[in-house]
Amino acid sequence: MGCRLVGINFLRRCVSPSLIEDRRSDTTPWDAGSYQPALKEVLDDKALALPTECRALVPGCGRGYDAILIAKTLSLETLGIDVAPTAIAAAQE
Repeated sequence: MGCRLVGINFLRRCVSPSLIEDRRSDTTPWDAGSYQPALKEVLDDKALALPTECRALVPGCGRGYDAILIAKTLSLETLGIDVAPTAIAAAQE
């Protein structure tokens, strides 16, 4: 078993079963079908001088909206991770 799979299995054991069940039943109130507007506002604020030459990690990325926004806005190599199998499948669509 590779390191990546071991890490994912460990994270799944740490996450509340009800959280993963919510993802399976499609009752995810935080999934509005798009990126978080507050994140867009922060990324668009030029006064913050956000980095443009590094990598970004978006834990609990769900369908990946925020990860895609970060990658496109800041031109960063961005990795989104999630432990819920249905979120992973949805992000791969």
